[in-house]
Amino acid sequence: MHDSAGIDRRAALAAGLVGVGGVMSAGVVASALAGAGARGQERQGKPVDDFWAQRLGYSAQKGVFELPPLPFAPEALEPHIDAQTMTLHHGRHHQAYVNGLNAALKKLGELRDGAIEPALYRHWTRELAFNAAGHANHTLFWGTLAGPSAGGGGRPAGPLLSAIDRDFGSFEKFEGQFKATAAAVEGNGWAWLVVHRAMPGGRLMVSASERQQDLYFWGSEPILGVDVWEHAYYLKYQNRRSDYLGAFMNVIDWAAVSARYAAIVGP
Repeated sequence: MHDSAGIDRRAALAAGLVGVGGVMSAGVVASALAGAGARGQERQGKPVDDFWAQRLGYSAQKGVFELPPLPFAPEALEPHIDAQTMTLHHGRHHQAYVNGLNAALKKLGELRDGAIEPALYRHWTRELAFNAAGHANHTLFWGTLAGPSAGGGGRPAGPLLSAIDRDFGSFEKFEGQFKATAAAVEGNGWAWLVVHRAMPGGRLMVSASERQQDLYFWGSEPILGVDVWEHAYYLKYQNRRSDYLGAFMNVIDWAAVSARYAAIVGP
């Protein structure tokens, strides 16, 4: 059985991607690669969040993940984020997470077959969580960016803006909390705008994660993230993370973020 993105349900589940940590820790990996029961949701008239299924680059034929291309030209975000940074960030750093994810899945398969000492389960499970989260984080990151000429920056409209006003008091208060959270990440990590499913109306919250998956909390669905690993900004901004965060606000594709919000909470 394949979904519209060509992702094989059985192959994805067989890969062992249930309960991966990080952004996908709340079962997003399994639902994404398996098609998320999308057809069943459509039959029930519910919104379908197929972001991951469309973009994670899982090849059922090869049984591995492949790095999807950037959804825009490397220079598209200039002058806010330079082309060289985008090329290195995507082609080297994101590719490394895809490679690490495939390696971890391979090693876990060998463990199940008894080819490796069982004591290594913990190591390769952690490698799986780190690299799967890194792949997911970057996939969402690229999908919510747009250059100034393509609608990047500004602020959202419609239901998302109403939800931001409801949960943060105003867009300006959200922006302040989002940038402050990102600036305060210790070492490498991310800041997130998430929808928490356990709260009435799908409450919006700002959170952070260290590395790729540490400290991210269960029950939340990311709709926007900013990468504050130094490789995301060091060529242009050196150690001026706050300057980078100010520039980042100019390349957010709020239409894409709003679409993801709508897919999660419904109309």
